[in-house]
Amino acid sequence: MQEVFKDFSTGGLLKIGNELLLESYKKPKQAGIYIFIRTTTQKASIEVDGVPYTISEHSLLALTPIQFLHYSEGSNLIVYQFNREFYCIKDHDQEVSCAGLLFFGNAHIPVIDLGEKEQRKFDTLHEVFVD
Repeated sequence: MQEVFKDFSTGGLLKIGNELLLESYKKPKQAGIYIFIRTTTQKASIEVDGVPYTISEHSLLALTPIQFLHYSEGSNLIVYQFNREFYCIKDHDQEVSCAGLLFFGNAHIPVIDLGEKEQRKFDTLHEVFVD
């Protein structure tokens, strides 16, 4: 499953899918786009900037366009990929601070463990995004 949303007036792009969206990262390369990787029932293995990570079940990882990603393995993943034009309000970077804590405000890769309540909320959000 892969869904793609394009806004031609702003150049905004959002892709929603599974681990197949990560196939192009089987060989390490710069992400070039913002990426959320959500694990569900399985762990995932990746390298970010040459550092190996195992993302535990029911977790969410956020990556920036400037990071280098190498996807090793994982299944039952939910993947969101989007560009700056989708994420930020065009020409208003100062007001909305697109370079905030989640993407550029931390020295470590943000991996968020999701409890049962958060998993249900993310499931609902995912359904809305796909619709």
